[in-house]
Amino acid sequence: MPDTIDYDSQIREGLNIVSQSNTAVLLAAMPLDVLDGLSLTGVVTALKEFTIQFDKTHKYQGRMTQEHYDYLTTKEHLASLEALSKAVIRLLAHISLQIRKALLDLNEAWDKPATSLKLATGVAVPTACCVSDGQVLYISQASCNTLKGSWRDPCDAKPPPKPKGDADPGDDR
Repeated sequence: MPDTIDYDSQIREGLNIVSQSNTAVLLAAMPLDVLDGLSLTGVVTALKEFTIQFDKTHKYQGRMTQEHYDYLTTKEHLASLEALSKAVIRLLAHISLQIRKALLDLNEAWDKPATSLKLATGVAVPTACCVSDGQVLYISQASCNTLKGSWRDPCDAKPPPKPKGDADPGDDR
């Protein structure tokens, strides 16, 4: 006798992972967006708790975007529990791929910085040097202001000399 697949459990577990993934992406982005003086209000409100009523006995919930919900609730995906389960799996694969692409893009943070940062909105944010706590950082002016640093464009900043008596512990000067 062949094993039966519990599509109901697959859907529930899959939607739980979709919810967790969407929330994790938001939580990861928040500190950087706050630092750059941006607002995640639009993104945060894009994630909502949706209910998918498959039939009288199968009801599923998950935190997702309207686009995710629309995808999962097409007539084709609601034709059977198996079809809905496969759609949830495809959605998870899509989200996973996009997160992996974003993480790979983060590797570029270690490269030489560009002269501007392009936000998800398509708006370019100028970047330059910010002197803060004796360090030269290559960030946006909003981030520099948040750190109460001194923003320099073009980037010809050098860290200010340390005042005498402020030597690092273990410094033999």
